[in-house]
Amino acid sequence: MKKIFIGSTKLAKGMEEISYHSASKKIKEGESFYYGFSTVIANNVTKDDNATLVILELQRKSGAIKENTDYYIKDIEKIAAQNGAKIESEVISIPFNESKVTFQNAFAAIIQTLEDEAEIYVDITFGAKTTSLLLLSFLQFAEKYFNCSVKMIDYVQRDYDENEKPIVGSECIYDVTSLYYLNSLMNNMNCKSGTEAVETVKQFFAM
Repeated sequence: MKKIFIGSTKLAKGMEEISYHSASKKIKEGESFYYGFSTVIANNVTKDDNATLVILELQRKSGAIKENTDYYIKDIEKIAAQNGAKIESEVISIPFNESKVTFQNAFAAIIQTLEDEAEIYVDITFGAKTTSLLLLSFLQFAEKYFNCSVKMIDYVQRDYDENEKPIVGSECIYDVTSLYYLNSLMNNMNCKSGTEAVETVKQFFAM
């Protein structure tokens, strides 16, 4: 099975191995990784899969960027050593500006990683805020033209105390895939009025 994992490099310094938790239980708990997304990878890849981690790396002067990308590589090397999985990595470098050309080039690069009927997992924790919008378009493209399935979109939250220091043990991974399918619902609804559309959404939430 082809599986594609996409995540962005953390911009700031200060990486450490953390034991993450999740209410959805879709991660590998009890294991420490630098990135929360790595727990998703560890829980969803086997030795029989052909997996790729696509790392979106913003081009900034900060030396932390390259170093933090290396931490992603360390995580997947650890996962591969544990379960014998074959996990390749591909780094896509994106200029740190919000120009139209940047978006077009980044999108063109990301869709090159697609393969027919692949499973896709996405982390939206780090990177530029516009990256999430870019990935939304990417996922729609992957489903429509490559018959891919969006298996999980996650976001890692970490709480801080009154002194802005991270609270150990607060690191939680949230499965926000339902937000993507809510967008898909909007695109496929065929309602004659706003009132009807509101009722349709209410019925969707009640399922």
